[in-house]
Amino acid sequence: YVTLVAETRRRFPHVTPHFFTASEITTMSQTSGLPIREVLLKLHEAGNPKEAILEYDRAIKANPKLAEAYFNRGNAHYDLGQNMQALRDYNQVLRFNPKDAEALYNLGCLKIRLGALDEAWKCFLRAEDCPCTRVISRKIKEALHFMKDLKTKNQESHKALKKNKLV
Repeated sequence: YVTLVAETRRRFPHVTPHFFTASEITTMSQTSGLPIREVLLKLHEAGNPKEAILEYDRAIKANPKLAEAYFNRGNAHYDLGQNMQALRDYNQVLRFNPKDAEALYNLGCLKIRLGALDEAWKCFLRAEDCPCTRVISRKIKEALHFMKDLKTKNQESHKALKKNKLV
């Protein structure tokens, strides 16, 4: 990553790190050895999500099948609280690859934010069956554990309310 930033600053001193064309992002991926998804993510982390969305828009316009750009644009929308745009982008990633564990995990987190807990649960269960890195696998397991705890607490609360005839 340090090499990527240094190369970026050397080649493009007049722009902030998150303004690149799709071909420049591809070149950075090849130069750094990082997958395009990681390059885009690092560029997003280096800058403002609003500005990063513009870059992802350009990357998608240049290559409408670039799932990584949809994924990271979804993350930027999520960071800004733009839930419906994030939902659209995560679903687009899943149209390209229905077994993208990270997209399923992020979609599950978004569903929690939207209050759609049953849908979140389904996303995490689907993600659990997908190939992924250990880090993502651990996040998915933590999310499933969280959801189980939440369901248990909700059931206990409902029982208590019923016992006290509040339901």
